[in-house]
Amino acid sequence: MTFMTLLRRNIILFTSIFITLIIYFTWIYQPRLLTHNFQPAFYFDAHFLSRFLLYPGGLTDALSLFIFQFMESDGAGSLVLSATLTLTTVTIFAILQKQRLDKLPLLTSLIPTSLLLVLFGEYNTPLVIAIKFTLVLLLVNGFLRGKQWIRLLYLGLSPLLYVFLGGWFYLYFILLALVGNVIAQKSISAVLLPALFGILYLLSAVISSRFLYQIPLREAFFYLVPYEFYYGLIQFQPNMAFYGLCGSLPLLLLLQRFGAVIGQKWFKISLVHGTKSRRPIFDGILAAILLLMAMAATLKPEQKKKVQIDESASVGNWNKVLRETKKLKHYDRLVEFHTNRALYFRGCLLDSLFNYDHPAGVNGLFIDREMANQIALPASDLYFDLAHINAAQVMAYEYQSKLRYNPRIIKRLVLTHIINGQYAAAEKFLRILEK
Repeated sequence: MTFMTLLRRNIILFTSIFITLIIYFTWIYQPRLLTHNFQPAFYFDAHFLSRFLLYPGGLTDALSLFIFQFMESDGAGSLVLSATLTLTTVTIFAILQKQRLDKLPLLTSLIPTSLLLVLFGEYNTPLVIAIKFTLVLLLVNGFLRGKQWIRLLYLGLSPLLYVFLGGWFYLYFILLALVGNVIAQKSISAVLLPALFGILYLLSAVISSRFLYQIPLREAFFYLVPYEFYYGLIQFQPNMAFYGLCGSLPLLLLLQRFGAVIGQKWFKISLVHGTKSRRPIFDGILAAILLLMAMAATLKPEQKKKVQIDESASVGNWNKVLRETKKLKHYDRLVEFHTNRALYFRGCLLDSLFNYDHPAGVNGLFIDREMANQIALPASDLYFDLAHINAAQVMAYEYQSKLRYNPRIIKRLVLTHIINGQYAAAEKFLRILEK
């Protein structure tokens, strides 16, 4: 069964998944909060674009950033995320169907999608993670379904795949190709082609590190996302959900290889291999219910409120800051910082200061005392509020050292340079914003 045939035969199922995701992302998740944390900016500028050619995986990073910038509205963001996660589910379903996973339930196809929801529930996972993961799945599906000459073509294009995906996700492609090949052929020859991929991966990483790019060998092998996502207010770190996402599909394939005992014995809800589902409406409803359960388990209201408070503070909506602060159950230093600013701008700092807990004391206001490189942007906000323009400018440059093209910080630098009479410098930053 071809990929498009599979899609047509199960259109009700996949449409149900897409609609459920659209509803969740639009009215509950609110993707604009994700873009608020990252402040994605894409410029059609030679200097900006050239940096994506300095390391393997940069081309996909550029593509993802271009798409990411359109997610500032909840509508567009919901469409992008829903389409990406639906495509992920469809491709996983196709891979499992190709490997004749007839007895495993619909539930298994939604496990990686649920883990992606867990990652995005932190509001610090960049879009590029989902896009690279989906691209790898599409490549693996094409590899496993292709004839021998197509697989050899994959092998010939191996260095280009490495440059396009980067070290980590290209290694993940090799792993899935190996597992899928072993399951399909069940012979020692099934290991040969993935082994050649592995050799080319090693050569590509070593040559990239030594001759093509100025990157350390470790990054050549395991590059994941741009370095700036590990700093500032984002602080993305691969966690158990990420490693679970990467390990879920190989585990499902291996379970089938060894009989898939649990899936065959406990669950009987699946599409029969090679035929159209006899219960398409039931499968669609079940998929929606399973996704809703995953959404309820993965969404973190506390983390969402923290991002909402930071977003409200960035636009001066101080009433909303104070209103949302009271809903938090756990202390957060950045929230305390914004609460103090809100009290100041509402003119009730002296009267209401002690109505709120202040475990950090004065460090809850002058937040840059202990971790300036992480909290440089809020610290710049504070000094700008207090009319300490030079200090605000210093902290803005501190933040820009990690996220060079952040629109919010570039606007701050325009204002500080204009106030200080440095019009030539302000004009340079204005030209960047115009792009």
